[in-house]
Amino acid sequence: MRSTFSLPKDAATRARSTRTGDGLPRRSAIASDASATLSVARVPTGRCAPHGNAPVGSATSSRACSPKPSASATCPPTAPSVMPVVKHHIARPDSGGYGVPMPTLRHNGARLFWEAAGPDAAPALLFLHAGIATSAMWDPLWADLQRDFRVIRYDLRWFGNSPSDDVEYSNRDDAVAVLDAAGVEQAIFIGASYGGAVAIDTALEFPDRVAGLVTIGSGPGGFPEVEPTRREEELQHSIEQAEEARDWDRLVELEALSWGVGPTRETADVDPLFLQRLRELGDANKPLLDGDPRPVPMEPRAYGRLSEITVPALFIVGEHDTSAARAQAEHLAEAVTGASLHVFPGTAHMPSVEYPQPFLGLLREWLTEQVAG
Repeated sequence: MRSTFSLPKDAATRARSTRTGDGLPRRSAIASDASATLSVARVPTGRCAPHGNAPVGSATSSRACSPKPSASATCPPTAPSVMPVVKHHIARPDSGGYGVPMPTLRHNGARLFWEAAGPDAAPALLFLHAGIATSAMWDPLWADLQRDFRVIRYDLRWFGNSPSDDVEYSNRDDAVAVLDAAGVEQAIFIGASYGGAVAIDTALEFPDRVAGLVTIGSGPGGFPEVEPTRREEELQHSIEQAEEARDWDRLVELEALSWGVGPTRETADVDPLFLQRLRELGDANKPLLDGDPRPVPMEPRAYGRLSEITVPALFIVGEHDTSAARAQAEHLAEAVTGASLHVFPGTAHMPSVEYPQPFLGLLREWLTEQVAG
């Protein structure tokens, strides 16, 4: 099924070009769980706009607005709303931004920083963040959803406040360990980009722990590589230069522009406060960027196993996300029985951060259908 969702009228790579999984070493490799190529965002002269955290690729054309059931089209808003800039909710290892002590899970050489809220007996949601962010990306949804759900989120290993020893690890196993620490047997997994790839893998490796699946701009591990354009190759070179120079400030800036703007928008079309928020989320990862992550990819890869997923699933992708990301979302919706595809208008790779209230409405509607069913 395919759903569309209209914004209100007043709503204002990390990787080498051949990333292959949840498993290449170094910071540049942990941001995707699928083979990928670099995307392009058009930015002002003198500034690059590069990579990010999910399977990406050429985006020289856009499927643009998804039609509404009526004759009018679902198009991006003409005046972006100003989204609140909220500082990272994790201020230090023993306290959250709200002044509430936060638990830390020690698991297989890592200190995983996590939190949970909401009624213990309510349906559980586990949030997994994007590779250019931390669990703080879910701040705009947190207070609302905990009224009706048991909400859980954590900084994935080597992100935010989740440092790790130099050990091999499984992101799927980490996710299940967080559920165990929260006393939750089963949850609906909601993952953005890299986090969505982890969610897909976990649904395959631990099907009894995943009650449902929502991904945002994500692709399955092992998805065929998309041939990059010449401009994408040039941007990839810029990214490699920033990484080799360990110029993390520049890298964070490039990620915010590339993934926040997307390949079919101009920087001037995007709310600067939203881009600033992406920079803040990226800044929170800088203390761990010199580490040497060693994630172990799932074998066989998810791409060839999607028919095994039997839980309700919603695959979301931004209208202005890369062509590869859109192709991957479409493939997921076709390969997973009963899944829904939603093209989110007027946004690129991070719709839940750029337009949190419309995103919340979409998510709540889907969650209500699943809980009621």
